[in-house]
Amino acid sequence: MSELGNTPLQPFLLLCQTAQGETAVEVIKQCVEAPNVFIFVELLQMPNIQALNATPHEKYVKLLRLFSFGTLPDYRAAPALFPELTERMLSKLKLLTLVSLASESKRLEYSSVMELLEIGNMRALEDTVIEAIYAGIIRGKLDQEKQVFEVIFSMGRDIDMDVTNALDPLIDKLDKWCDNCQTILSSLDKQATAANQCKEKHNEQKKALENEIESIRSTLKVAEMEEAPVGHIATHTTIQSGKGLRGKAAIGGKNY
Repeated sequence: MSELGNTPLQPFLLLCQTAQGETAVEVIKQCVEAPNVFIFVELLQMPNIQALNATPHEKYVKLLRLFSFGTLPDYRAAPALFPELTERMLSKLKLLTLVSLASESKRLEYSSVMELLEIGNMRALEDTVIEAIYAGIIRGKLDQEKQVFEVIFSMGRDIDMDVTNALDPLIDKLDKWCDNCQTILSSLDKQATAANQCKEKHNEQKKALENEIESIRSTLKVAEMEEAPVGHIATHTTIQSGKGLRGKAAIGGKNY
C-alpha cells in the first residue's frame, strides 16, 4: 500500500487492514457510496479484499473493480457479474463515467452524454456535470446554446493492468501526441528558417545602403577637394591685383 496521507480513501484502507468476509464487503459498500472518494485501486489491491475472490462475496470485488476502472455501459453490459447498485452507487458510477468521457474528448455533446449516462433531460445532465465540477473531478464550461460541455480538466483514472492490451488506448494517445509535437516542431523550424532568411536579407539590404551612403560621402569629399584650390587661387589673385593698383595710385599722387 502506498503512502496516501490524509486522503478520502485513507479511512477505508485502515478499516480494511483487519476487515474480513462480511466486514470487508461493508467496507466496499461504504467506500463506493462515499461522496468524496473517486479513486479505489488502493483498496482493491488490499489482501483482505482480494481474499474475497472465489467466495460468495466475489461480486463485491468485481464491483470495486468496476468503480476503479469501469463505466456505466460496462455495468449494463454484464449486470449479473455485480451486486445490485444502490442509487448512490449508480450516481457515483455516472460521475466516473463522465470523467472517462472527459478524458477522451475535450468537447462533449449533451445528447451523447445523456445517452451514455442514461439521463433523460438537459437539466438533469447539467446538474450531474455541476456535481462533478464541485467534486473537483472535472473542470470546464457548459454551453447551453450549443449544448456542449467544453472540458478543461478531467481527473485521471487508473488502468486495469489485468485486461489484455489495456495500455493500447494510452499508447495511441501518446503516439498522436508525439506526432502533433513533431508537426509543431517542423512548423517552428520552417518559421525559424524563414525568419533567419528574412534577417539575412535585411542585413544585406542594410549593408548595401550603408555602402551606397559611404560611396556618396566619398564622392562629395573628392569633389570638395578638387574645387577648393581653384577658389583659393582666384581669390588670392584678385586681392593681389587690388593691392597693385592702389600702390600705383599712391605713387602717382606723390609724384604729381
